[in-house]
Amino acid sequence: MTWKEVNKNTPCPLCGETDWCNLSPDNSVVQCGRTDKINPPGGWEHLKDGSDGRPILRKINDNSFSREITQTKLSETKILEREEDSKVRDFLANKRGKNIPDNSQITKTIYLYSPEQRIIRYDWTDPAKEKGRDKTFVQEHFDKSQNRWIPGKGEYPWLGYNETESLENAKGKELFLLEGEKNVDQAISLGLPACTLQGSNWSDKEIKSLVQKVKDSGVERIIFWADGDDVGQRKAEKVKKACDELQMPVKIISNKDLIHGAKEKDDIEEAIAQLGEKKVIPLLQEIDDNCQQEDPFRQDLQKQEQEYEILMRQVNHIFDNYPNISTQRYLLHKLAASKKLSLKQLIELFQLREADQDEFEPISAQELYRSAIPEIQWVIPGMVARKLTYLLAADGGTGKTLLAWALAYLALSNGYKVLFISADDPPAITTKRLQKHQLDSENLFIETRFSLHQLGKLKSWVKDRGIDFVVIDSLTSCSLLSEFGENDQGYAFPLYECGRIADSHNLAILVIHHVSKQSGTSRGATAIRNAVSESWLLKKNSKNERLRELIVDKYRIEIAKSKRFFTFDSSGLLSETDPPKEEAPSKEPSAADQIDGLLEDGQMRSAKQIAQELGLSKSTVSSALKRMVELGEIVLKRRALDDGGRRVDGYMTPGGQEEDASELDLDIQDPDSYCGQKPWEETKPLSRKCFVLSY
Repeated sequence: MTWKEVNKNTPCPLCGETDWCNLSPDNSVVQCGRTDKINPPGGWEHLKDGSDGRPILRKINDNSFSREITQTKLSETKILEREEDSKVRDFLANKRGKNIPDNSQITKTIYLYSPEQRIIRYDWTDPAKEKGRDKTFVQEHFDKSQNRWIPGKGEYPWLGYNETESLENAKGKELFLLEGEKNVDQAISLGLPACTLQGSNWSDKEIKSLVQKVKDSGVERIIFWADGDDVGQRKAEKVKKACDELQMPVKIISNKDLIHGAKEKDDIEEAIAQLGEKKVIPLLQEIDDNCQQEDPFRQDLQKQEQEYEILMRQVNHIFDNYPNISTQRYLLHKLAASKKLSLKQLIELFQLREADQDEFEPISAQELYRSAIPEIQWVIPGMVARKLTYLLAADGGTGKTLLAWALAYLALSNGYKVLFISADDPPAITTKRLQKHQLDSENLFIETRFSLHQLGKLKSWVKDRGIDFVVIDSLTSCSLLSEFGENDQGYAFPLYECGRIADSHNLAILVIHHVSKQSGTSRGATAIRNAVSESWLLKKNSKNERLRELIVDKYRIEIAKSKRFFTFDSSGLLSETDPPKEEAPSKEPSAADQIDGLLEDGQMRSAKQIAQELGLSKSTVSSALKRMVELGEIVLKRRALDDGGRRVDGYMTPGGQEEDASELDLDIQDPDSYCGQKPWEETKPLSRKCFVLSY
């Protein structure tokens, strides 16, 4: 083989470098000493080792058309019995003008589009026709009101014939678009995913709609196998136009591409009859290989895909091999600029690619139900569990760092290993904390300079040390090099990665954050809170300055307490305490009680005097006095007091100043009834239905 060396214009497709690697003329074979031959990149396989020991790898060619495809039975064919044969002859003669020779047998084939839609194909021999036979099609839909099939398209739109299954079978591969249902059945017999549009649906709009669905389904390209006649050519032009507009790779073929001297109306059935099934597939494969080389859309996509893979490997190489953050940033800036990307766009692409690496392997509910449910493993009983991430948010000066150190101390007391990333405090302050709280355990590890860009190194380090609990103080300090702001969704990506680290290494991670002064909740995008297992809010107690309330406002597992209370212990850390006793609310005396107490001296007062002496509003006093008079608790005397030259009402307790009954004046509403009671007697209040007392 003649090798060519990689260069700046053609870097190695495996390692992305521009030196020390060799390529075959078509770039399908690579000699690369930087690639692990045991675990080669996806789509490549180890071929052999070169004379100098460097592995030689080749691209896996997986473009074979023939395959196992999932397919249900599509059509059903039968020869008509005498009674049905007679009815069909009359129907075709009257409706379609088809006069079928008397000695011809009629074959009926049903192509089911959906449970309520089908096409009936009738075939019969006819020596007068070029192919020696004739055919016609009848479109039917099922009318539920009549409970029978009737001719016509019906009110509902039609999908393509075998559309749903063909799109599923053609993902990542080619889809054969053919003319006619019979040709689709023939293609399926060869293991080719194929479909067709219903005969009246070959409009520009319907074709474009199908092409869009094909593209959205992940199909790589369309091969339109057109009939050689004028109708087939017009359909081919429409398909080509729709594919070009939607940038969908397409190849138009016909029997003339497979068979020399093929007739215009020959289709896949004639190709199989003349070539045999074993020869059709290799010929199609050869045509498709040429199509792939010629197709500008495919070539452009392949080139972009290759560039993307190389770019992602370069980013990963920088993160893995340059621990110095400033060096990382410089190299990433240079790399992003070379691709005309911003650093933020480059990192976002890399983060999305990392997220795509997660496995997706759902299991049945029955399997999950029968599986053994592991017990929750607590690092701090009832509060911090393994495999979970926690967000502790609080305002500045509330004591979130002191609480984090207290939790670290509890974990150490339980015999667990703790990594405390203290990026908020200078090393000198962290050292003083350790000395003050006597945290000199060999199971406690401290990191004072950390960036969330280093999560890959964190993951490796905690695995090697067997860490049980990680504290990150704080999210803001460890995100100073982030390309995203707190209100960007991408700012929360490292927290999702923390969740994967916690789960894969069976540990707990606590991340400290700040709160928004406006909302009182964790600062930044909602994605920050969504990215963790549990969210805690630490608040000061309004009545006790040494008391703190920890509110669990989001949790993943059953918790005993949604609110905990902490106070500062003798060492200055926060330790859990009992909730404060709630004091019984003090009951202020009502206006009526205050008035009753004032009038106990037996003196008569006006409403104005009562309001002034008690410091209450006039409306409050008036409402209370009215109610007390109605209940008989006090006595009302009309115009009994002098208020600067005018007479006003007076109020007093019963039995107070001597009441002169002669002054009572009855305003009778019902002169025939006193409700059986004299109005001047000291009794319970009288009904207003009887009369009103006026003084």
